[in-house]
Amino acid sequence: MYPVARRVGHRGADLLSRCRRQLEPERDRQRLISIPEESPGPIVEFDGGANMVYGNPAMMDFLAQVELSTTALPTILPAHLMSLIQECLQTHLTLQGVEVDNGRWSYAWSFSPLPEMDIVRAYGVDLTERKRGEDAVHESELRYRELFENPSDGIATFALDGTMLTVNRGLESMLGQSCEELCGTHYRTWLTPKAAREAEADHQRILTEEKLPSIFEVELVCQDGGVLTTEGCTRFIRDSTGQQTSVQGVHRDVTERKKAEHGLRRAKEAARAKSEFLSTMWHELHTPLAVILGYCDLLEDEESGHLDAEQQAGLQRIRKSGTDLLDLITALLDLNRLEAGQLPVHCQGVEIAALIAELQAETQGLQDQSALTFVWTVDPNLSHM
Repeated sequence: MYPVARRVGHRGADLLSRCRRQLEPERDRQRLISIPEESPGPIVEFDGGANMVYGNPAMMDFLAQVELSTTALPTILPAHLMSLIQECLQTHLTLQGVEVDNGRWSYAWSFSPLPEMDIVRAYGVDLTERKRGEDAVHESELRYRELFENPSDGIATFALDGTMLTVNRGLESMLGQSCEELCGTHYRTWLTPKAAREAEADHQRILTEEKLPSIFEVELVCQDGGVLTTEGCTRFIRDSTGQQTSVQGVHRDVTERKKAEHGLRRAKEAARAKSEFLSTMWHELHTPLAVILGYCDLLEDEESGHLDAEQQAGLQRIRKSGTDLLDLITALLDLNRLEAGQLPVHCQGVEIAALIAELQAETQGLQDQSALTFVWTVDPNLSHM
């Protein structure tokens, strides 16, 4: 019994093995069929006339989203599709890296000929996100280049030992030197002695990553010997491992602003000196004028004897002139206070007839000395101002 059983077992194993070998090609075929069907990327087949004979689900979904060109082809396919198909079928060579960008999507296509079926199979790879990333990087580089070459600010990159590596046009314009002349020199070459000493100390502090003021002043020496005052800031440039590789410095010319600030300080000092002078003058002139007006009061009170009418008139003119001079000095002091915004303005009415009478009295001496006859006619009904 046992030998017969062994013979039956061997026959069953052989039969099972033959069945498996017969089924494997079918499974392989099914796997090959499922590959394009399950592929996330578009796969499409064309005949010799560039007509689409097959498109996988990813391609069909994609076709529902894209526009057709004037040749009824999706705009995501190459415009010279016919020539690509013919070249593949004639040369039996695969064409790779055919990129198409319709502004919304970017794809790279590979065309592989299947000569036995007289068709060409195309595989699409979505480059949209990669293109967007490349565009963003390119735009960032352009912005950086634009900022770096901005002529209003001077930008330089230094090695850790202080040697200039790169400079922009702004720094070339500031120093009056070309990039070739500046690169390779030490930053101390273009600083005043005082600024060089301060910069050397700051440079050592920077290398130890000690925190420095975000903005500092630096005096640069130009090629013609002139000195520019700049405001600067620095930062480290690091490699992918975080190691310091160089230092970048940005400088803005503030020479004119510093001159304006200096001029403003001098103007304020001059205004303060003028205020002190006017205040001193008021006190120096007020005292003798007060004495003169005091003697006028004594004379008007006839403490030294009786005054006739002509003497009384002369005394009144002296009093009026002294009072006017005192008012003028006070007005000058008040004007200075007004310029400083420290004096309020008060408005009051003026009697025009009385004002003209005062003018007549003040100019009476000049009238008497002249050979002219003055006639003053004042309307008594003049209103107040």
